[in-house]
Amino acid sequence: MSYTLNHASSRQIVRDYTQLCLGIKRLMHDLLI
Repeated sequence: MSYTLNHASSRQIVRDYTQLCLGIKRLMHDLLI
């Protein structure tokens, strides 16, 4: 696997993980209120 492709996929994973964390935070916030 080339470095560029690996780097791009890593960035995609990080972005998905960030979105997941934000979604969970928002869900917990809604549940608490």
